[in-house]
Amino acid sequence: SIGLIFSNADLKGVRDAIAKNKVPAPAKAGNFADNDVVIPKGNTGLEPTQTSFLQALNIATKINKGTIEILNDVTLIKKGAKIGGSEATLLAKLNIMPFFYEMRCKQIFEAGSMFPADILDITDDQLMTAFHEASANVAALALGVNIPTAASLRFIISNAFQNVAAVSLATGFAIPQLAAATAAPAAAAPAHEEKPVEKKGKKEPEKPKEPEPVEDDGAALGGLFD
Repeated sequence: SIGLIFSNADLKGVRDAIAKNKVPAPAKAGNFADNDVVIPKGNTGLEPTQTSFLQALNIATKINKGTIEILNDVTLIKKGAKIGGSEATLLAKLNIMPFFYEMRCKQIFEAGSMFPADILDITDDQLMTAFHEASANVAALALGVNIPTAASLRFIISNAFQNVAAVSLATGFAIPQLAAATAAPAAAAPAHEEKPVEKKGKKEPEKPKEPEPVEDDGAALGGLFD
């Protein structure tokens, strides 16, 4: 069945709200699987008399404590495959409801245009990335065929300034724009203080100090022992 939903709200929010409202559904013979159906390994609770039924579906089992145990995970139905009667019966016996009753958005109609619902999954980052890539391609093509465009204009100006700067440096002819461009990094760089450099040389050996003359103690005693 097909339904129409009219809303002034954000379309992605409406789509997400619709997707949340779903209920489990059993597998029916003759329908096509919307997703892979996997039976997990473990005890099934089935009686040993059901062993032949499982073996017919190529499911390895063993008897454990009076019930059937599945040895490995089994992909019973693959996505898009038609559901058989045996698969539907087994899923019903195991009380597995692998599908859902739900509404799905197929098409979006806005501002006179219709587009698939998958468009809502595109994010702003993806749009900006695609825009930058397209702008770069346009600029490269414009530069290759030498046609100025809004995308390639900044590259043309940059290349022209580089050529003028090269001629100016080669001929010594100063231009104000080049002087301003070279002065800005120099002004921003921190000033480094120059430390005095010590001169390295051979040091002359120090001369030994001469001993000071010692005064005559006899004279100091006033000729006591004369």
